[in-house]
Amino acid sequence: MRSYGLLKILSRTFTHVYAITGLKEPDEFIKEKFPNVTFFYFDFNGLDSKGKVIRTFKRDAGLDGLIQRVIKDNKIDLAFIDYKYYGHYIGSIKHHNIMVVYGTHNVQSRIILQKPYSNLYEYLFLRFYYLLYYLHEKVFFPKADRILAVSEHDAEYYSKFIGESKVINLPNFLDEEIYMGRDVKKEDYIVMTANFIAYQNDVGIRWFLENVWNSELRGRVKLVLAGIGSKEVLAELSKLYDMRNIEALGKQDDLTGIIKNARLAIVPLLDGSGTRLKCIEAMALKTQIISTSMGAEGIDHRGSILIADAPVDFRNEILDVLDKKKDTTERAWEIFMDKYSFSSNHKVFRTMLTDMLD
Repeated sequence: MRSYGLLKILSRTFTHVYAITGLKEPDEFIKEKFPNVTFFYFDFNGLDSKGKVIRTFKRDAGLDGLIQRVIKDNKIDLAFIDYKYYGHYIGSIKHHNIMVVYGTHNVQSRIILQKPYSNLYEYLFLRFYYLLYYLHEKVFFPKADRILAVSEHDAEYYSKFIGESKVINLPNFLDEEIYMGRDVKKEDYIVMTANFIAYQNDVGIRWFLENVWNSELRGRVKLVLAGIGSKEVLAELSKLYDMRNIEALGKQDDLTGIIKNARLAIVPLLDGSGTRLKCIEAMALKTQIISTSMGAEGIDHRGSILIADAPVDFRNEILDVLDKKKDTTERAWEIFMDKYSFSSNHKVFRTMLTDMLD
């Protein structure tokens, strides 16, 4: 969703955009939304298969060749690199006197250190990848003309070795046009949307089931898990916990309807970095959110997300929402429009460009 929003910002800011993506053939929706974008296909999955060490420091000949061809054949005013570790392509682009903006989705090196391990081998493995990503950040990120961070916390981290003037906080945001005009018919279920293959979400749902979800909640409301790996994690956890009144929907092409109709959304995360789009999406859809402090990290929610880190507090917050004692959804929606909508962040991006090009 962030990539979609960034592409919209670029297409609304520049006359034409040349995008190198993993889309073989953009669908009609994309073509209609971005008529001034020319797409070039590259097999990024094939790039990943070469190994993280190689792809993190050595430029791929095919990708670099495509970048050079696009630059040669078109007048390029600005290059934008979005996410993952492509910092070693910055110099290749700046060789043509083109300014580069590098967009991050989180601080990957910090996330690696948070991942749990069960033996010395796993610990050493994680330390190796931490050093790999940390070195990439230190060596290549300062070469960009601007770095986009998704939270004040991340911006502070990058500023320490890049400089405050080059780091811009452009939070995760959503296109408000997609979320407006939706009829809300709340149903009695709790939803957790996530990629459950990611360890942060796997650890989070295990904590919730073991410490928060009890017979009282199970008797009052259904818990719905939606997203990649949700069916698999439900099958695995059914061996450990009482999974009655819990449903897993698996991977969904569109989660908005599931979030919109939920009585409340939970974000029981104990690890992570950046900001969670699942929180911002629930704010946009006026669904009450209950989260741990880590789950809501980086979001200026001003109390519109109910925060609970102790299991009993988390459970009591759920009960208060079910009993209609608490409802902060209108305030959350106002904050979304003010800080996490496309229109508000388009202004931030244009201000950044004005500062860069003056």
